[in-house]
Amino acid sequence: MCAVMADQANHRFLIGTNSFKRENEIHLINYSEDSNRIDQEAVFQVESGEVWSISSSPYNKNIFACGQQCQLNGEHSLALYDISEAKESTREFDKKNLKIKTLLKGNKESSHTSNIHSICWEDAEYQEGYAAKEIVSADTSRVIVWDIKQSTQKLSYDPQSFLNDEDSLGECSVVKRDPHHKEILCLGIEKGFYQIDQRIPIKNAASDIAISQNRAHSDLIMDLDYNPNKLNTVATCGQDSVIRFWDLRKTEKSLLEYEEDSHWIGKIKYNKFHDQLLLTGCTSTFVSLYSAPSVSQMPQSQINDLNTTLMTSMTLPDGGYGYGPDTERMLTQTQRNDTESQMDIISSRYYQSNQLGQTFRQQNQPINRNGVRLLQRYELEDSVHVIDWSAGDAWIFAGVSYNGTFFLNLVPSKEKYKILLIE
Repeated sequence: MCAVMADQANHRFLIGTNSFKRENEIHLINYSEDSNRIDQEAVFQVESGEVWSISSSPYNKNIFACGQQCQLNGEHSLALYDISEAKESTREFDKKNLKIKTLLKGNKESSHTSNIHSICWEDAEYQEGYAAKEIVSADTSRVIVWDIKQSTQKLSYDPQSFLNDEDSLGECSVVKRDPHHKEILCLGIEKGFYQIDQRIPIKNAASDIAISQNRAHSDLIMDLDYNPNKLNTVATCGQDSVIRFWDLRKTEKSLLEYEEDSHWIGKIKYNKFHDQLLLTGCTSTFVSLYSAPSVSQMPQSQINDLNTTLMTSMTLPDGGYGYGPDTERMLTQTQRNDTESQMDIISSRYYQSNQLGQTFRQQNQPINRNGVRLLQRYELEDSVHVIDWSAGDAWIFAGVSYNGTFFLNLVPSKEKYKILLIE
């Protein structure tokens, strides 16, 4: 799942399925604040098999990229699609066929060999309609910088070469681009992170990588995110259930750390506009909203206890078609017992706020440790797969769990108004 980043007037999200046995689809979801309603705008059938990662273009709301695995030969590739080129399906009236616009895959020696987990678009100042020239994709064993126009590789990195330990697998778990320096990438490999400059050839990883921390976590690092408003600041999370904040100019010790009372922390995401706000998603079903003002661009001295706010959710029971706010809406026709599908969107039900007790459990006792404040925590029925902030509003976030639940929530109103008053 990802937010449609170029559509800053709406709250729209793309969700992909990765069923091995059935045709896979992309679902365009829209949330309306006026009606407090989640609607499915369109369903697109895509080529080339299972969708393992998805990222929308920050310059064109119709363009998105998918990391896919072909169902026929098992090959992994990066596919770019254009929603505006979708055609009506001849078999199913409610779906549209979407053909690949650009397919990026290397030869046997330089291609991806496992599921693509990270996609990074070229970092350029937002201009609607801008045609991206470069995109980065990564799996556990290779990071590739692609020339989109030529459909060729510009650069390729082997994560194993970044480590001095020959016994280590050297698996890459995440790649992010520095929003302040377009040529800089940060790679999460094993227990640490490594920042590389695409302009500098890496002949000897030990000496050519100026910024690194190979022991950022005591267990595998699972995600990282650059602070969008403050230079040289990164947040990381890992299988040790710890969030750490780093100043990349002094990586010997983290600026701040916070240990969650949960299992692995799989995802972390800064708020693009208010960098004291962060989201995390855990394998133990928790979605957590944090405030870390001391490491943000505009630190705050105090944050009041926050109230419970409206939550809107789409949960996915089996069922048929529906057309009202209290009826089920079928997203894809898959079965719960399809064990080979890890994130099949099955169906959805619109819930009013007083019906959410069965799906979410909120923790409303703010916790403050080491300057990091847990504002609210929500418990889903399964591990959190992905989280993201809406492009249309600084206060709305969403995500998908492994059982196919799409959830959406708002930053508590007291927190929102306090931030606005201070800024």
